[in-house]
Amino acid sequence: MGAHALGVNPHSIGIGVDGNFETKPPTAAQMNSLVKLVLELMEKYHIPLDRVVPHRDVTEGTSCPGKLFPWDELMQRLYKGEFHSAAAGRHRGIKQVGKQRQNSGIMPDQEET
Repeated sequence: MGAHALGVNPHSIGIGVDGNFETKPPTAAQMNSLVKLVLELMEKYHIPLDRVVPHRDVTEGTSCPGKLFPWDELMQRLYKGEFHSAAAGRHRGIKQVGKQRQNSGIMPDQEET
């Protein structure tokens, strides 16, 4: 296991998006893919929206994802539960997860072996 966010790795999912978002924002395709992936993970693992946080909130000494990363846009799109299909030029709803309050943990409880 890598040290993505030391101290919370066993209870978190780290997602990397290629680029330096201190100098250039992510592309529309990157944002669309990210929104789709995060929505799928939120649904699969019952992750509430308030548990989706930037790397800098759990790791000292990093500005990740960067000052040009549109965090507010990401959160709005996750709240709406939609991603934009670049090929179709339209948006598709997966599920409105912004109001979901099923599980307060980041990952489902694991059975001890």
